[in-house]
Amino acid sequence: MKGSEFDWNNLYGGNKPNRISAPTYPFARERYWVDTTDGPTKSNTQMPGLSKQTENSPTTRANGKASNLLPVADKISFFLKQELARHLQVSIDNIDVEESFFDLGADSLCITNLIGKTNHLLQENIIPSVIFEHTTIRKFTDYLVTTFSQKAEALVFDNQQHNNIVVF
Repeated sequence: MKGSEFDWNNLYGGNKPNRISAPTYPFARERYWVDTTDGPTKSNTQMPGLSKQTENSPTTRANGKASNLLPVADKISFFLKQELARHLQVSIDNIDVEESFFDLGADSLCITNLIGKTNHLLQENIIPSVIFEHTTIRKFTDYLVTTFSQKAEALVFDNQQHNNIVVF
């Protein structure tokens, strides 16, 4: 409609649409839908992708202690996905373990943060440059499981959430 004026009131009448947050990065591959419900909407206070564990979950507590039934690689992979999702502010479901950290959107600050959290978890001193050798979550998980097998085996996946984050 270049060069002419358009009366938006004729299009929408009394129901003017609300503004939405559109992606700022054009190649983010995210889809956005406009909610057409009338009335107030509930806000989701939980972090995207992190939901409460169910009673049938393999990580459910037994006798007051956290269960350790998950394979070690799954525990470490989940920890890395959770930390990366939190730093990138995306749903944990959008983190692909086969995709490069940098393709997922991680920068040097994110990598440094991820390594710091991993060092704290394993009580080790891993240098950030190890990410350049193990460029995906799957490869980095395999490295951690083989290099720090005893400490990785001792990790306990605790399904009791604190601030909507699964604690290790």
